[in-house]
Amino acid sequence: MTACGNLTYTYDAIGNLTSTTNTSTGEVTAYSWERGRRLERIEKGTSITEYTYNADGIRIGKSVPGGTLRYLTDGTRLVSQIGTGVGKTLDFYYNAGGEAIGFRYGGADYYYGRNVQGDVIELYQNGALIATYEYDAWGKLVSVKNASGAEIADTLESTHAAAVNPIRYRGYYYDHETGYYYLNSRYYDPEVGRF
Repeated sequence: MTACGNLTYTYDAIGNLTSTTNTSTGEVTAYSWERGRRLERIEKGTSITEYTYNADGIRIGKSVPGGTLRYLTDGTRLVSQIGTGVGKTLDFYYNAGGEAIGFRYGGADYYYGRNVQGDVIELYQNGALIATYEYDAWGKLVSVKNASGAEIADTLESTHAAAVNPIRYRGYYYDHETGYYYLNSRYYDPEVGRF
């Protein structure tokens, strides 16, 4: 795919996205990759996001404008993320099958409600529904709403647990800064339905 809506795309020889250009604004976003499919750096104007990986290729850090995240893993399983600035600190909970079932944030525990595809569609605290997620068929987030149905600002800066939660479509890790899902060995862009 080389165009979708107002965006044009360029790729390297192995199919990694190297740039997007907004044809309406002229804004260019550049992507740098290392060792195949490891996204290393994103430059959008003066905004720079950088990712770091361990020797096994698992992401262990992220630097975004206004903050950082350090990831603690057990193999490929994310145990904790430790944040500074806009980065949030979370500890994740798993069931016996290895599926993420919730997280601890700000001294409170939150648990997921999923659909049959494994998408996180609900968030609970103390047994009460506090938020819902809606996605399109390709995983693009349509809305995040509180229990009353009001929209929640889903931004990196938000402190609401539903926005802070990164585990979403198919149980993948969502990156606010790109809108992509991180799947350990690659990234998925729900805007175009492509890895």
